[in-house]
Amino acid sequence: IKVADPYRWLEQDVRADPAVRDWVAAENRVTARFLDSLPARDGLKARMKAPCAYGRYGLPRKAGNRYFYSYNKGLQNQAPLFVREGLAGAERLLVDPNGWSKDGATALAEWRPSPTGRHLLYAVQDSGSDWRTLRILDVDTGTVLDERIEWVKFSDLSWDGAGDGFFYSRFAPPSAGLAHQSASDSQQLYYHRLGTPQAADRLVYATPDRPRLGHRGTVTDDGRWLVITSSQGTDPRHELHVAALDGAPPRPRALVRGFNNEWRLVGNRGSMLWFLTDKGAPRRRLVSLDAARPRARPREVVRQQAAILAGGSLVGQRLILAYMSDAITQAALFELDGRKVGDVPLPGVGTAAGFSGRDGDPETFFSFSGFTTPSTIYRFDTASGAVTLFARPRLAFAPDDFVTEQVYYPSRDGTTIPMFVIRKRSLAASATPAPTILYGYGGFNISMTPGFSPARLAWLEQGGVYAVANLRGGGEYG
Repeated sequence: IKVADPYRWLEQDVRADPAVRDWVAAENRVTARFLDSLPARDGLKARMKAPCAYGRYGLPRKAGNRYFYSYNKGLQNQAPLFVREGLAGAERLLVDPNGWSKDGATALAEWRPSPTGRHLLYAVQDSGSDWRTLRILDVDTGTVLDERIEWVKFSDLSWDGAGDGFFYSRFAPPSAGLAHQSASDSQQLYYHRLGTPQAADRLVYATPDRPRLGHRGTVTDDGRWLVITSSQGTDPRHELHVAALDGAPPRPRALVRGFNNEWRLVGNRGSMLWFLTDKGAPRRRLVSLDAARPRARPREVVRQQAAILAGGSLVGQRLILAYMSDAITQAALFELDGRKVGDVPLPGVGTAAGFSGRDGDPETFFSFSGFTTPSTIYRFDTASGAVTLFARPRLAFAPDDFVTEQVYYPSRDGTTIPMFVIRKRSLAASATPAPTILYGYGGFNISMTPGFSPARLAWLEQGGVYAVANLRGGGEYG
């Protein structure tokens, strides 16, 4: 059956194809004529710009005694990357992507410091494309090495334990002019050793007989194991392979066969690997698998709870498990044998993210945000349970002027569904009707959790109400 595709030409690169560039310019003129005619637009635009102009910190990553993090002063197109020598050390700029292109659309994407913090591996993303070019920076000198790794897409970046090289996923170079149209087939996992050309990179894992599979490689914190996670497109169910990193070329062995369940690596102690999985637990549980005994059955460490198990990490001598209850984050500490120590003290009702760390080091960081509170970064000690502030943005508004309520309503078949309602505190105390934007999304297991938006804040300041319905399909309850 022939299907008409008259807009295929619009998939060309807007910067290289005059026809696409002219079409975009014409569309922008039509849009601008309408927007410029709105009488309240200039005032609303100015007010939206003010709450955008706050300093935004990214979650720090510790490597050796160095702390790496992004920081946007407020209205920069891209967030530069900084490093500190020690927690209280002076801030030093490492990478500033704002000068990479004239249109500001070339971005710093994924990045990962080597285990000692000597090198920084980072990905360059051009104009929103999924393609990445990997570069390596010497952190001591700030010099970018000559090596370039091309045709990387949908990849994890994972250093080996010694920091001599890293694992990454790539595709074969597409045909000329088809970089943005080629199918993402036959992804391969490679290892690159520092100081060598990409042509010398070693192929670690591929499935030419199953070209639709994607493969990502993760090295455990102790550098002993490479865990290969394979998936089919965006399906969250995985196959697992594991390879010992003992100096010999990695030889992957099957750990979990079949795409029946989700598996997310949390950490390891020796050959014991901890995973979050929905195998036998639709709201997920924590289990262990033995890399030295691939045929052994998973052993339950923390059973399924009433809340959704959303994430986990091994930090210091303990496990941090993050749960989602009614679209709100909760977090708890567990011993390695699964005994609960207590809850992680979060600063309020909202969304927490992060909690990454290493075995043996009790320090971790997490971000916390709400509908009217931008992301604030906290430091957490898993040994003492102490939470301290790392970075809080300076704001041009008072978050206490607003209130967030969570209410519940019946779906068509009577199922109870939560909904957030955000408004001015002065409005919340009255029963006066107000203009309301009702937003809902329910699909692909993407949950609508509290998060800050300057545009939404401008609406609230004008006296509007914003409501977010947690529609079924979003995964708030599994």
